[in-house]
Amino acid sequence: MSYIDLVACKHPNDNRAYLFKAPKFSNLKNGDKVIVETRLGEKEVEVVAKYTIGSDQDELLSMIIALSGAEIPLKRVLKKITYREFEYEEEES
Repeated sequence: MSYIDLVACKHPNDNRAYLFKAPKFSNLKNGDKVIVETRLGEKEVEVVAKYTIGSDQDELLSMIIALSGAEIPLKRVLKKITYREFEYEEEES
């Protein structure tokens, strides 16, 4: 059986959530910033929900897609944005 993560994301300027897919067990969490593919190119959005679903759950997947208004094939989550804090040696002394 194969799995995918269904990921609902919101753009900061839009109140609606949009449905995307990510690799199974992507470990995405609510509040994570990600880059997704859209009809208008790549966009930075925020994860608001994630659910791992198996290929044996076609009926549930169909229901979720119908309720979300998403189009098939689902667009993909391309990247997770991570931040690395810089340390400055001269400020430590």
